[in-house]
Amino acid sequence: MQIMPENGLAQSTLRHFLSGSSAPVRVDLDAELARNPQLRQYVASRIETDMAESAAAGVPLTEMSGSVWVPQSAYGDSTAGKDQQFALGGTFVEYQVSGCAADGGLELRLNVADHYFWSPSESNRPTHCLHELGASLVAARKAVEFYQVGEGTLIVPDPTQSEAMAPLEAQAKDDG
Repeated sequence: MQIMPENGLAQSTLRHFLSGSSAPVRVDLDAELARNPQLRQYVASRIETDMAESAAAGVPLTEMSGSVWVPQSAYGDSTAGKDQQFALGGTFVEYQVSGCAADGGLELRLNVADHYFWSPSESNRPTHCLHELGASLVAARKAVEFYQVGEGTLIVPDPTQSEAMAPLEAQAKDDG
């Protein structure tokens, strides 16, 4: 049985859900990437691959932007990873080149805007009973879904000057 880390991001978002407030919850992407190196490397590898493909297609660096999917299995088994998995679930991280970094890399602006909701119809999840409970609380108006929004930055190599890191694969397991 997976246990939610005490006093973490997941517990905070669950409390907000149960509070009945639909106000968005802020996520500090810089802090979340710093506390989970596996997540940081996963996001960076996916963005680097995406940017290398854009560069090969002739897209100017100043116009590079996009999004990468972060499945729940990409967070890893660390305490921080489990906390982020339970809080954020599968989500898209959007990026846009915002300038040059001192080390010659590119500075990216990151964004996440994700709907905190429950998926009881996906019965193959290890957390299926929690999804059923969450959805029933919403249906009974005892809890409210909301959005999580956050920003951050990331430095990646210039894809026109170096080869992209091979994209990391998420761990093979259910993404529920």
